[in-house]
Amino acid sequence: MKIKRIVFFSIILISLFSCSSSENNSSADIQPNIIFILVDDLGWGDLGCYGHPYAETPNIDKLAEGGILFKKFYTSGVSCCPSRTAFMTGKHPASFKDYMADYGFGNNITITELLQEAGYATAHTGKWHMGPIEDMQKLPYGIDFSNYNKLEKDTLKGRDTHSFDWAIDFIKNKSHHPFYINIWTHIVHVPLRPRKEMLRHFEDIEVDKDQFGKWFNQDKLQVLKKEGRSINEAMKMYLAELYNLDMNIGNLVQCLEEQNLDENTIIIFSSDHGPAPVRVAKEQNGEKDQMRLNMLGYAGGLRGGKHTLYEGGVRVPFIVKWPKKIKKNQIDNKSVVSSLDLLPTICSISGIKYEKNSFHGEDKSQVWYGNPEARMKPLYWKREKNNSISILENQWKLYKGKKGRVTLYNIELDPYEENEISSQETQVVERLLEQIDEWTGTLPQ
Repeated sequence: MKIKRIVFFSIILISLFSCSSSENNSSADIQPNIIFILVDDLGWGDLGCYGHPYAETPNIDKLAEGGILFKKFYTSGVSCCPSRTAFMTGKHPASFKDYMADYGFGNNITITELLQEAGYATAHTGKWHMGPIEDMQKLPYGIDFSNYNKLEKDTLKGRDTHSFDWAIDFIKNKSHHPFYINIWTHIVHVPLRPRKEMLRHFEDIEVDKDQFGKWFNQDKLQVLKKEGRSINEAMKMYLAELYNLDMNIGNLVQCLEEQNLDENTIIIFSSDHGPAPVRVAKEQNGEKDQMRLNMLGYAGGLRGGKHTLYEGGVRVPFIVKWPKKIKKNQIDNKSVVSSLDLLPTICSISGIKYEKNSFHGEDKSQVWYGNPEARMKPLYWKREKNNSISILENQWKLYKGKKGRVTLYNIELDPYEENEISSQETQVVERLLEQIDEWTGTLPQ
């Protein structure tokens, strides 16, 4: 009898353990919610957590503290439309025959379509710039919900606040269902319209230009000086707008916490490319427009910005927070990660099957989890207007200009691209040029 009782109770314990394990596995397999915040024209050094000497971005900084911050993340385009194409499709923008801002993505599948097929509720709010307006109003590419007809409206709460408010309402309505949402901001694209209370926050700013380095002074501050624009006033306008964005992100995170969704929600934060240039003010109604003189986005000392292939044009902030799976306070300064990787990485994390050979990026889920790894494929960039091309392979960054001029930099030793070394590394130049020729041979003519 004792033996029978022992066996009986053993069976019960095993059954209970099995049920418990099953429940735990089921809980662990719940698909994460995903929020992708894409800022317009934000520089690699524009945030407090990326070392800006004056920016106040406490809520974005908390995202970084709560997850992983990448130092070597690259977009695939140097202007709005090409960059967004890579994020959405996992394909290089140069591989599209027809320009996406006019023709959309064609038959190329998007991350929202893949997630929609897997049962996600998908949404988009904010800037689009990916095809005709009429197409977006029809909710294409696997997007279930959008407030596109309200996107350009400013409110007394500041630019983009309506997009975040809409996103918060969407999250509350979908709190019991896995969801994916793009929040693509207009901030910090021109024109800057910061609220008065945000401006007051920076009213005592005194800019020390020496904290920003050679390229910032040469490319931006000299234009301000020529135009007679106060550096302090321009910087105040820029930082006040960015601070307004940060406040909205704080409201978004608060919503997730109140809905008990923060633990299993992935928040991805990035920029479409580097900071916009400061431009000479245009005459309008007999007065000079000062808006473009306020574009003091900072690439963290890197050379170049928006519309350039230099590091400052393509290296941008990238932060991922996912409390359930990603440890806090991580900084990855080794792994080279690309906007092309977003689609395969999200698919891998969400358990969605996809044809790996159909996309140009790599699955970087292990990197997101805090395990740095080398990149398998080189990265390429191609400007749509002048056909200039660049390639990044390991430490080597090579540029081939529209007239065939070649320059080479060792990014590891010279991240600010001040020392051109093509004449010293002729074999590297030859090899990378061959790779560029091979890559361009795959592109539509």
